[in-house]
Amino acid sequence: RASKPDDSSTYYTMYESETNNRVYKDMWRTLRRFLDDGYTLIGDFQDLDHAHIRYTDEELLQFQREVWDWNDSFLTFVDEHEQAIMEFLSHPCPREDEVTDHVGKSKKSVTKTAKCRFSHAKSSHLFWGWTPIDDLPDGKTDLATTALGYLGRSQLKRASTYLENMMAYDHVIPETSNESNLSKNVIMRAEGLEDIVHETYHNLRKELRSFFDELDLFGILLLPDYSSLPDVIGMQPSAGSTTNDASYSDVAPSSSRDSYQDQQVDDALEVLKRTRKLLGDMNDDYAAYSTYVKKDEYPVEQLRLSNAIEDQWFSFRSWAEEVDLRGKIEFLRARMAPRSKPIKTSSTEPNEHMLRE
Repeated sequence: RASKPDDSSTYYTMYESETNNRVYKDMWRTLRRFLDDGYTLIGDFQDLDHAHIRYTDEELLQFQREVWDWNDSFLTFVDEHEQAIMEFLSHPCPREDEVTDHVGKSKKSVTKTAKCRFSHAKSSHLFWGWTPIDDLPDGKTDLATTALGYLGRSQLKRASTYLENMMAYDHVIPETSNESNLSKNVIMRAEGLEDIVHETYHNLRKELRSFFDELDLFGILLLPDYSSLPDVIGMQPSAGSTTNDASYSDVAPSSSRDSYQDQQVDDALEVLKRTRKLLGDMNDDYAAYSTYVKKDEYPVEQLRLSNAIEDQWFSFRSWAEEVDLRGKIEFLRARMAPRSKPIKTSSTEPNEHMLRE
């Protein structure tokens, strides 16, 4: 590994927004921008290893420099605004007339149309994004199981829709590459013609990954009446356990449990975990393939990877039908607590913006 360059620069800013002609420091927008940038940079850096992408020493140094710069910037920002960040994250978004400028101590009134400087409906589509504001949970009235159940049901609804959409395609890459049409694939890539299946299955995988992260964190609050998950009080590490212990989503079910319903849940969760793994492996190959296509490098490796991707896609589609993947997703959705008020189902339907986010 190359040593850290001495001239690495830091770049950070507190973004400003305006409400009723008043400019304020926008902590929400700033934190989102930092985390979005870091997710992309670190993900691209990780792909060098996970996707076995070929790179030069110069390219590695550039990746390292970008990640270091982002890391320095984020830590500097947190150090300089730690108290403001803690205040912002520790309090709910104001629901009355008053909006607090979280950088500084002043408070100024704004109109009721600007109750909140941000909306969860504008956050990641993997969580509350694209959800109408009237459908968002209310922390003052909704129970945790109700709010988490709504989130989990929404995520699995989107996962089910992504699955239905992508299963309609016979190929990830419209025409499997061969020596005579590699340049054609470059053109298709440039026009975005072969991204739609990749974007769809990648979003399915991210929905499942988020769901399992929540299952690890919240246990039976997310999936009620499932005895293989501990309740929140019992989720603290036991004596002698370490931070390297397996997460709850990876722990084998107890052999002493004979509940038929629990066994159904176990089976469904195992299928979803397998889905996440298969799509992740295929995505590693796609990351390498798309990198080589974009840079117009390694034509023979492009051919090998495109064939491998198509083989994996064929196998996945056959397996998904065999295990009734969509049925397993819908079964788990039904196990989570519904909300008492009607939900606009269209709010959880993936659309073009969500596919490309």
